[in-house]
Parts: sequence; C-alpha cells; structure tokens
Amino acid sequence: MEDEDKKIGDEKPPIYLIELILIPLPGVVLADLVDLFSLTGVGAVVSWVCDIIAMAIPTLWLIWKGRRAEWMAIASAVEFILAVDVIPWRTVTLLILYAQDKKHLALERMGRVGEAVEKAEAVTTRAVAKTAGAKAAPTRMPPK
Repeated sequence: MEDEDKKIGDEKPPIYLIELILIPLPGVVLADLVDLFSLTGVGAVVSWVCDIIAMAIPTLWLIWKGRRAEWMAIASAVEFILAVDVIPWRTVTLLILYAQDKKHLALERMGRVGEAVEKAEAVTTRAVAKTAGAKAAPTRMPPK
C-alpha cells in the first residue's frame, strides 16, 4: 500500500497536445520565423530578443510540468549562434520531448496491463488447482 502511495505522489502531470499547442509552441515557432531575418543587422537584435523570450517560456513550462529542461536550454543556447539559428532547434527539441513523454506513458500503461495479466493467470491457476484437487501445473511452455 505504501508503494502505491509513493507512486501516486511521484507522478508527473502529463503533457497534453492542446497545452503544448497553446503555451510554448507559438512562441517557439514565432522566434524561429524571426530567426530567418537574423542575417541582417537589425534582424539580429530582434532575433536575440525573441530568442530570450522563446528560451524562457518553454524552459519554465517544462520545469513547471516536472520535466528535465536542460535539453530545451541547450537548444535555446544554440539558437543564439548566428547562421545556425535558421534551423528550428527549439521547435524540434520541444516536439521530441513531447514524443518521449507520450512514449513513457504508453510503456507504463503496457507494464500495468502485463502485471494485471500475470495476477489473473495466477488466480486462474490456483482456482483450477483447487477444483481439480491436484497441484497447479505451470501454464507457460518451456523455451525451445
């Protein structure tokens, strides 16, 4: 029972797609579009201001969601380098972090289903053994 309480307290809130689209993604995409104009003198200053804002919002959002934000900070630091900032590093990093979060949740759910199947198998084996009055035979076939 205590293990379940620890798991519940340690769970991170999920990252929802709508939340991603509304909070960090617009600022990051806007900053990436402004970075296209960073090769001119005035564009570089505007680009750096947008980069600072676009660095803060997703990084703080990831910290608020309980995720590791260092990859976002590194991608944002790369965006400050002229001529390299044309590639949308922050946007790609944000989408990769979202995909990793969804993969982790899916694997966690699959593990829970596997545990439930094993428990059901054990209960079924015990019930069959009681009704047959014999020892429970292993239900799994030996490896070849």
